[in-house]
Amino acid sequence: MTEQDKVKAAINSFYKGAGLEITFSGEANPKVAEIFGEMVKKNKRLH
Repeated sequence: MTEQDKVKAAINSFYKGAGLEITFSGEANPKVAEIFGEMVKKNKRLH
């Protein structure tokens, strides 16, 4: 599994955990990974 595949899988797991029935279909580049990391950090602060 490539790093890009790992980022996509993590994003899709996040979506699923949030109850969203969508799939990430974009390019998992470094900027996407950075933004996703910020989303995870902010979500942890809320719980």
